[in-house]
Amino acid sequence: IVWIDPRRLQRNPPPPPVVIRAVTLSGAHREDPKHLSLPSGASKVEIEYSGLDLSIPERVHFRYRLDGIDNTWVDAGSEREAFYTNLAPGAYLFRVIAAHGDGPWSKTAATVSFTIAPTFFQSTLFKMVVSLVFAVLTWLGYKLRVQQVTAKLKSYFEVRQLKSELVHMNRLSVM
Repeated sequence: IVWIDPRRLQRNPPPPPVVIRAVTLSGAHREDPKHLSLPSGASKVEIEYSGLDLSIPERVHFRYRLDGIDNTWVDAGSEREAFYTNLAPGAYLFRVIAAHGDGPWSKTAATVSFTIAPTFFQSTLFKMVVSLVFAVLTWLGYKLRVQQVTAKLKSYFEVRQLKSELVHMNRLSVM
Protein backbone atom coordinates (compact mmCIF):
# COMPACT_ATOMS: atom_id res chain seq x y z
CA ILE A 1 0.00 0.00 0.00
CA VAL A 2 1.33 3.44 -0.95
CA TRP A 3 0.19 6.74 0.44
CA ILE A 4 0.73 10.00 -1.49
CA ASP A 5 -0.01 13.25 0.28
CA PRO A 6 -0.51 15.99 -2.38
CA ARG A 7 0.32 18.69 0.20
CA ARG A 8 3.81 17.23 0.63
CA LEU A 9 4.72 16.86 -3.05
CA GLN A 10 7.96 18.56 -3.82
CA ARG A 11 7.49 20.32 -7.16
CA ASN A 12 10.89 21.98 -7.55
CA PRO A 13 13.49 20.01 -5.66
CA PRO A 14 16.71 21.84 -4.85
CA PRO A 15 19.30 21.75 -7.62
CA PRO A 16 21.78 18.89 -7.45
CA PRO A 17 25.39 19.57 -6.52
CA VAL A 18 27.74 19.54 -9.50
CA VAL A 19 31.27 18.16 -9.68
CA ILE A 20 33.92 18.27 -12.37
CA ARG A 21 35.12 14.70 -12.70
CA ALA A 22 38.01 14.93 -15.17
CA VAL A 23 39.79 17.04 -17.75
CA THR A 24 41.39 15.52 -20.84
CA LEU A 25 44.06 17.65 -22.50
CA SER A 26 45.24 16.53 -25.92
CA GLY A 27 45.02 12.90 -24.78
CA ALA A 28 46.26 13.31 -21.16
CA HIS A 29 43.47 12.43 -18.69
CA ARG A 30 43.45 14.11 -15.23
CA GLU A 31 40.95 13.16 -12.53
CA ASP A 32 39.34 15.60 -10.06
CA PRO A 33 41.17 18.76 -11.19
CA LYS A 34 41.05 22.15 -9.46
CA HIS A 35 43.75 24.10 -11.32
CA LEU A 36 45.85 22.91 -14.24
CA SER A 37 48.82 24.36 -16.06
CA LEU A 38 48.75 23.13 -19.61
CA PRO A 39 51.86 22.83 -21.74
CA SER A 40 52.45 25.14 -24.66
CA GLY A 41 50.67 24.12 -27.81
CA ALA A 42 47.77 22.40 -25.98
CA SER A 43 44.63 23.34 -27.84
CA LYS A 44 42.08 20.56 -27.31
CA VAL A 45 40.33 20.35 -23.92
CA GLU A 46 37.54 17.97 -22.89
CA ILE A 47 35.85 18.53 -19.52
CA GLU A 48 33.68 15.85 -17.87
CA TYR A 49 31.17 16.89 -15.19
CA SER A 50 28.23 15.34 -13.38
CA GLY A 51 25.25 16.30 -11.26
CA LEU A 52 24.89 14.27 -8.10
CA ASP A 53 21.31 13.04 -8.21
CA LEU A 54 20.27 9.49 -7.40
CA SER A 55 16.52 9.80 -7.98
CA ILE A 56 16.22 10.60 -11.71
CA PRO A 57 19.68 11.42 -13.12
CA GLU A 58 18.40 11.88 -16.69
CA ARG A 59 16.29 14.86 -15.56
CA VAL A 60 19.38 16.83 -14.53
CA HIS A 61 20.15 19.63 -17.00
CA PHE A 62 23.44 21.51 -17.21
CA ARG A 63 24.74 24.88 -18.27
CA TYR A 64 28.42 25.64 -18.60
CA ARG A 65 30.62 28.56 -19.46
CA LEU A 66 34.31 29.04 -20.24
CA ASP A 67 35.22 32.59 -19.28
CA GLY A 68 37.03 34.32 -22.12
CA ILE A 69 35.42 32.11 -24.78
CA ASP A 70 31.68 31.86 -24.07
CA ASN A 71 29.78 35.15 -23.74
CA THR A 72 26.72 33.49 -22.18
CA TRP A 73 25.89 30.19 -20.51
CA VAL A 74 25.81 27.25 -22.93
CA ASP A 75 22.74 25.06 -22.40
CA ALA A 76 24.11 21.50 -22.52
CA GLY A 77 20.84 19.71 -21.73
CA SER A 78 21.66 16.36 -20.16
CA GLU A 79 25.13 16.14 -21.78
CA ARG A 80 27.94 15.67 -19.28
CA GLU A 81 30.92 16.78 -21.36
CA ALA A 82 32.18 20.04 -22.82
CA PHE A 83 34.69 20.26 -25.67
CA TYR A 84 36.90 23.18 -26.65
CA THR A 85 39.46 23.30 -29.46
CA ASN A 86 41.93 25.88 -30.78
CA LEU A 87 42.28 27.69 -27.45
CA ALA A 88 44.76 30.55 -27.42
CA PRO A 89 47.37 30.85 -24.67
CA GLY A 90 46.04 32.43 -21.48
CA ALA A 91 44.12 31.80 -18.26
CA TYR A 92 40.65 30.22 -18.35
CA LEU A 93 37.92 29.44 -15.80
CA PHE A 94 35.33 26.75 -16.60
CA ARG A 95 32.05 26.84 -14.63
CA VAL A 96 29.10 24.44 -14.70
CA ILE A 97 25.70 24.59 -12.95
CA ALA A 98 22.76 22.18 -12.85
CA ALA A 99 18.99 22.02 -12.32
CA HIS A 100 16.25 19.39 -12.09
CA GLY A 101 14.17 19.76 -15.24
CA ASP A 102 12.72 23.27 -15.13
CA GLY A 103 13.55 23.82 -11.46
CA PRO A 104 15.95 26.42 -10.10
CA TRP A 105 19.60 26.44 -11.17
CA SER A 106 22.31 25.85 -8.61
CA LYS A 107 23.67 29.02 -7.06
CA THR A 108 27.27 27.84 -6.80
CA ALA A 109 29.07 26.48 -9.82
CA ALA A 110 31.65 23.73 -9.96
CA THR A 111 34.82 25.26 -11.37
CA VAL A 112 38.18 24.33 -12.78
CA SER A 113 40.78 26.85 -13.84
CA PHE A 114 43.61 26.24 -16.25
CA THR A 115 46.31 28.17 -18.03
CA ILE A 116 47.82 27.43 -21.41
CA ALA A 117 51.43 28.44 -21.89
CA PRO A 118 52.29 30.06 -25.23
CA THR A 119 54.54 28.42 -27.79
CA PHE A 120 57.63 30.34 -28.89
CA PHE A 121 55.76 31.71 -31.90
CA GLN A 122 52.92 32.91 -29.64
CA SER A 123 55.20 34.49 -27.04
CA THR A 124 55.59 38.21 -26.47
CA LEU A 125 59.33 37.98 -27.20
CA PHE A 126 58.66 36.55 -30.67
CA LYS A 127 56.07 39.23 -31.41
CA MET A 128 58.51 41.95 -30.32
CA VAL A 129 61.29 40.50 -32.51
CA VAL A 130 58.97 40.34 -35.52
CA SER A 131 57.84 43.93 -34.88
CA LEU A 132 61.45 45.10 -34.60
CA VAL A 133 62.45 43.32 -37.84
CA PHE A 134 59.42 44.82 -39.60
CA ALA A 135 60.32 48.32 -38.33
CA VAL A 136 63.96 47.96 -39.43
CA LEU A 137 62.93 46.70 -42.89
CA THR A 138 60.46 49.57 -43.24
CA TRP A 139 63.13 52.10 -42.24
CA LEU A 140 65.64 50.55 -44.69
CA GLY A 141 63.04 50.65 -47.48
CA TYR A 142 62.33 54.31 -46.70
CA LYS A 143 66.05 55.15 -46.67
CA LEU A 144 66.58 53.36 -50.01
CA ARG A 145 63.65 55.24 -51.56
CA VAL A 146 64.96 58.60 -50.29
CA GLN A 147 68.38 57.79 -51.83
CA GLN A 148 66.73 56.95 -55.16
CA VAL A 149 64.70 60.18 -55.21
CA THR A 150 67.78 62.21 -54.17
CA ALA A 151 69.89 60.66 -56.95
CA LYS A 152 67.15 61.35 -59.51
CA LEU A 153 66.81 65.00 -58.39
CA LYS A 154 70.59 65.43 -58.36
CA SER A 155 70.92 64.17 -61.95
CA TYR A 156 67.98 66.38 -63.00
CA PHE A 157 69.67 69.47 -61.50
CA GLU A 158 73.03 68.56 -63.06
CA VAL A 159 71.38 68.32 -66.50
CA ARG A 160 69.70 71.71 -65.95
CA GLN A 161 72.98 73.22 -64.87
CA LEU A 162 74.78 71.87 -67.97
CA LYS A 163 72.06 73.24 -70.25
CA SER A 164 72.29 76.59 -68.51
CA GLU A 165 76.07 76.67 -68.94
CA LEU A 166 75.78 75.74 -72.65
CA VAL A 167 73.25 78.51 -73.23
CA HIS A 168 75.51 80.96 -71.42
CA MET A 169 78.56 79.86 -73.47
CA ASN A 170 76.59 80.21 -76.71
CA ARG A 171 75.69 83.80 -75.80
CA LEU A 172 79.31 84.64 -75.09
CA SER A 173 80.50 83.16 -78.36
CA VAL A 174 77.89 85.11 -80.35
CA MET A 175 79.02 88.39 -78.91
